[in-house]
Amino acid sequence: MTLPSVAWPFSVTARARLLLGLSVMGSSALLACPSAVPPDAAGESCARLGVAHEGEPLQAAAILAGTSLTEVRGCFRPTVPAFPLWADGHQARRYLYLPPGMRIDGTDLEHFVFPVGTRALKLYLTADQRPIELRVLERTPTGYRMGSYVYSTDGKGATYTERGGRDQLGLVPAHEIPSAARCGRCHGGEPGRILGISALQLARGGTPTLDTLLSEQRLTLPGRADVAPLWADAVAERALGGLHANCGHCHADTGEKAAMGLILRLDATARDGAASRLVATNVSVALTTMSLAETTQRVVPGAPERSGTWLTLARRGKDQMPDLSTQVRNLQLEEEVAAWIRALK
Repeated sequence: MTLPSVAWPFSVTARARLLLGLSVMGSSALLACPSAVPPDAAGESCARLGVAHEGEPLQAAAILAGTSLTEVRGCFRPTVPAFPLWADGHQARRYLYLPPGMRIDGTDLEHFVFPVGTRALKLYLTADQRPIELRVLERTPTGYRMGSYVYSTDGKGATYTERGGRDQLGLVPAHEIPSAARCGRCHGGEPGRILGISALQLARGGTPTLDTLLSEQRLTLPGRADVAPLWADAVAERALGGLHANCGHCHADTGEKAAMGLILRLDATARDGAASRLVATNVSVALTTMSLAETTQRVVPGAPERSGTWLTLARRGKDQMPDLSTQVRNLQLEEEVAAWIRALK
């Protein structure tokens, strides 16, 4: 699917402010773009974005561009992280909606904060393009709302839920639809809740780029020159970037696994992996919260098969990482991490 470029307006009308103020978590209020917003790809005004209720059909959400249940409106901007987030073997399309005139707050370079009214979408599709699930994350005036539209077997309908469950396509292994509470376990480790959109990701080649958002006045940032400098070690960059993207929201000072002291995220200004906390808390460091038959260390230089960080990544079931909502191994990341460990001295 090809979406046209999005023109982001820079004014907020009084009407938009009023409607934004009416949106509260769990309410039926609507988040609004002002009426002056240019039409999107479907020729609509983007005047309303619906807030879903349990069992409500996707067609009622004002998300879709037309009759297709997989084409979203032009006010949702496609996003692509530079370091991919694992989608359990499926395809994943990501989109971001920012209310007109609003900016992402990058004052904390490591943790972007998104304005009230922001919505992030993630559409899961099978390899043959059958839709599975559309996840929705929204920032409201009182917090965050997370839920999923689960597609029917024939792909002609989808209904909203915050309770979670399994896919309706009969996939093997089954695709897990996480509950709002389970969503919060991963997303809660990132203060801005949205994963994959950060200074590091966007500066390293993500879409949109960091410079694009700055030029469009959609992002405030204290400094740009030192963000995500290129590394000389491409092997380490791929491996540590992959761990950052897929594990760093939980294994971080702000994450669910903070007490472990195992850091798997990179600072946006890191100039190389060797000096990072990711390396300092992994390489030649003892396992502290689990017991593995193959090793007693998190990373053994030169030996991925004796490194707990790699072993838990490369298995599913007991002691797997990530420990929820994934049942298929991420072979690309496994090989990238193994190559990095083999190169360690």
